[in-house]
Amino acid sequence: MTIKKNPKIALVGSVNSSLRTLKKLHEHNCSISAILGLSPDVSNNVSGYVDLKLEGERLGYPSAYFTKINDLSVFEFLRKKEIDLLFVVGLSQMVREPLLSLASIGNVGFHPTKLPQGRGRGAVAWILLGKTPAAATFFLMDEGMDSGPILGQKSFEALDTDYAEDIIHKIKCAIDEVLDELLPQLNNGALIALPQDHEKATFLGVRKPKDGMIDWSKTDREVYDLIRATSTPLPGAFSEFDGSTIRIWRSQIKPQYTGVPGRIVAVIDGSPVVCCGRGSVLIEKYTSEKEMNFRIGKEFA
Repeated sequence: MTIKKNPKIALVGSVNSSLRTLKKLHEHNCSISAILGLSPDVSNNVSGYVDLKLEGERLGYPSAYFTKINDLSVFEFLRKKEIDLLFVVGLSQMVREPLLSLASIGNVGFHPTKLPQGRGRGAVAWILLGKTPAAATFFLMDEGMDSGPILGQKSFEALDTDYAEDIIHKIKCAIDEVLDELLPQLNNGALIALPQDHEKATFLGVRKPKDGMIDWSKTDREVYDLIRATSTPLPGAFSEFDGSTIRIWRSQIKPQYTGVPGRIVAVIDGSPVVCCGRGSVLIEKYTSEKEMNFRIGKEFA
């Protein structure tokens, strides 16, 4: 479809993908009318949080904080900007009416899966757990969840050795590739949107920090994958040891060790090898509430 050239754009977001989008909008000299960043006051449970207001101000754009995207104050702030496109990138809150109808052309959403596969929440972890293919996808938003027509999509491979931060880096690189194609089109007054095949849609359920709890009766591969999928900047896989919580950020599979699940079978350079339902894992990097005393025979809960 043909749209006005150099449409006025507002960006809403809270994480690394939001910042990457802002930098690309700036790089392509897009007409940025406003930047809205999630307030730091409500960012405690946001993995990979970025203060988008601060970054917007640094680049010279009108910027503000919000706590709830559908608040009337947000609507009024953006209404005065007379925006043509609203980019909503890296935000778990669903945009509702009347904000959904405010931009004259429409709203652009982002999702890090190969839509229509993988609609929903917790995408980075689900990608690493092998439940959905990875991609950077920009789409026109509708009232559904990640269901609108696709504007641009770049797939990438998730390796079985990747951690969450590796996937996030790949997402940011894929965002660059998509926006390097999409933004010049928008500036020139073109908008190409391809409908999703809803019959091929799959859906991802929300993940919570408690889902990182390690079940040592699982195989070494399953424990290793959970650690990768929940590692920084996500909340981390965790277990109980010696009366305290230990969060595990890096590990290695050690299939040569066998023993009782959850029990330390060896200590290598101060790091414990913990038995699983099959095989074992070496805990390479962790944080804990107190100093840990790892000894052969001690157990993780």
